Amino acid sequence: DIALLALFAFSIVAATTLYDVAVNGLAVDLLSDGEWGQANSLMLGGLIFGSAATTAFAGWALGAIGLPATMFCLALLICVPMLCVIFVRERSVERQLPWTQGHVASDTHAVQLTAWRPLVQQVIAGLAQLKVGLCALAMCCQGFMEGLLLVAFPLIGTQIAGWSTAQFGSV
Repeated sequence: DIALLALFAFSIVAATTLYDVAVNGLAVDLLSDGEWGQANSLMLGGLIFGSAATTAFAGWALGAIGLPATMFCLALLICVPMLCVIFVRERSVERQLPWTQGHVASDTHAVQLTAWRPLVQQVIAGLAQLKVGLCALAMCCQGFMEGLLLVAFPLIGTQIAGWSTAQFGSV
């Protein structure tokens, strides 16, 4: 069912986007101004390396151990950052889990947002700028091409180049 598959893919992308925004917010909260550039570079490098390594592993695993075992291995891989989120605290006084002891740190409480309207107005004003629109258009085009190639490469490899599925998965 194509509609269900599209909904599933959209849900994964939406969850990934929310996770990315949360990690960036955490970095802004924890790092000083001078460390943001270096941290952003490390996060982007980690994203690229992680995507490449996961793609290579998944391609090999699909041919070697099959789809169910590959999905199980990738699900275990997701547990690593989730365990870090559970067991690593930003500040020592905060709760580790919702039902454990702890309280809000004073520096966090001091910057707590109380008025959402100015924040939303600033975001809308920022999005209305021409350069932001052009950047969004460029990113949409890049994403479109990436999605198109993601679908086309297996077809090109197996139907035009004549590779088997196992050969294409090992590339």
